[in-house]
Amino acid sequence: NGRKASITSSAENGRARCDNLGPVSTLHVGDRDYFARARTTLRFAVGAPVVSRLSGRTVVPIAYPLLDAQGNFRGVIASGIDLTLFAAVFAESLANKNLILNIWDPEGGLLYPLDALGTQAASGDSGIRRAVLARQARTESFEAQGLDGVANFYVITGLENAVGARAALGVGIPL
Repeated sequence: NGRKASITSSAENGRARCDNLGPVSTLHVGDRDYFARARTTLRFAVGAPVVSRLSGRTVVPIAYPLLDAQGNFRGVIASGIDLTLFAAVFAESLANKNLILNIWDPEGGLLYPLDALGTQAASGDSGIRRAVLARQARTESFEAQGLDGVANFYVITGLENAVGARAALGVGIPL
């Protein structure tokens, strides 16, 4: 939809008070992991990569809790780091332009790169997807068939420690 960033302010139940669409919002973030973590810890929280309900883009959501004068949770200010923009900057900085960057959601869905329409790409039954789903909660390296059918060497790491969910980041290079 052309929006490159999103920001919302929510009440303690996760219902948005306002967002970048305006002061009246139908958005609800109370079911998102970053909202629950900010509510529980009363600290800044980073969530698992998701497709934003507001911008429609793949983001790493971030939330800062809003507290009243007594320190009680009253909601969050939330936004998202746009992974497409991040990946473009990352790719431009690489000395080797053959590197492959993939970001996976907890169910093994491919969040980055997006397909030609700018939506979450179908990841099929590739070797890399099977490896992402089978991985343990640590960094692993292996050879696998990529999304394009080419054999690649990959390193994948879980984002559990950073975002509290089983999302993964993978970097590969053709063999």
